[in-house]
Amino acid sequence: MRKVWMSMGLLTSMYAIPPCEYDMEQVCMYLYKGPMSAEVNVINMTQKKVVVQAEAKLDKTYRKIDNLVLAPNQTMTLIKTRYDNSSTKPSYISRKFSFKYMN
Repeated sequence: MRKVWMSMGLLTSMYAIPPCEYDMEQVCMYLYKGPMSAEVNVINMTQKKVVVQAEAKLDKTYRKIDNLVLAPNQTMTLIKTRYDNSSTKPSYISRKFSFKYMN
């Protein structure tokens, strides 16, 4: 029985939505670090459409997006990178992030 609970805990932690930096945030940009990769994601956890402007740098890759429309509960990967080994630490800089609700 203990193995079943442990397996369920691992599976739910792998696929759980990471929290935003603050509890009240419903739209945010965050860094997800996997074993051999890292990615910068933008997530909309509201029940409304939003228009997002975002700029980020992950390692040596820079990306800027203007007027990205996200549907309710939608996630979009802004930058994704892979590593040769699991000990590599990503260098992440969030330069700009803003959003507006659509009517």
